[in-house]
Formats: sequence, C-alpha cells, structure tokens
Amino acid sequence: MDYLHGAKELRETFERFLKEVDFTIVLFNEHHFTAQGYTCFWLLGESHLAIHTFPESGKSYVELSSCNKIKRDLFILKIAAQTNISIP
Repeated sequence: MDYLHGAKELRETFERFLKEVDFTIVLFNEHHFTAQGYTCFWLLGESHLAIHTFPESGKSYVELSSCNKIKRDLFILKIAAQTNISIP
C-alpha cells in the first residue's frame, strides 16, 4: 500500500485500526490539496488522530493524541505490525 498517495487506503486502514482498538470516533474530516498532499483527522472521544502527507518529500506525518494509554499503545502496535511505517 502507498501511504503517501493512496488517500482512500490510508483513511480506511487507519479508521480500521481505530475501530479495532475501540477508540470512539466522533467526527472525521479530510482535505485533498490541489497540487498534492492530503490531510485528514479523526476527532475521538479520547482525543484525536491526524495524518498529513507530503508527496513532494516522500513523507507522511501521523499524530495520535490520546488520554487512554492502553488504546494508544495498542494502536501503535497495530501500526508497527501491519504497515511499513517506522515508529520513533
């Protein structure tokens, strides 16, 4: 899967991860930039998840902020196990 350009796959994958870990999704919104790039975010009952892609530099930024450490840690484990995204 191309996480930098596949906005639909990106959204579906991360939304599935959120649901599998049992985060409460309150709202989702996204924006496709005219030239290139994609930003989306989920407002969660436990905080938020935001993703920004930068195709011109071959990078993406994923930020999960959560007051629930157990769900956050499970989410990070899912990303590490099921994607090629490196976790710092």
